Amino acid sequence: MACKTNFNRRAPDAAKQATRRVAIQNDRNDAEILLADASGKDRIRLRVDRAGDARIEVLDAEGRVVFSAPETTAQNP
Repeated sequence: MACKTNFNRRAPDAAKQATRRVAIQNDRNDAEILLADASGKDRIRLRVDRAGDARIEVLDAEGRVVFSAPETTAQNP
């Protein structure tokens, strides 16, 4: 039985396949874990800031916070 191999087949483009779905980062002493949707847009953010305050944020597709815990008043950026 002959084995057929298609050598003309191109390997998938890695740049098109690689979408970041999970990130762990330390940004300005704020530790974060980011979870993204299939398009690579951040949808959940878990954060502990430099003061030790923990926060969970759920983001919509445009990156706006639609839920956060604990609830807070307006924050200064």
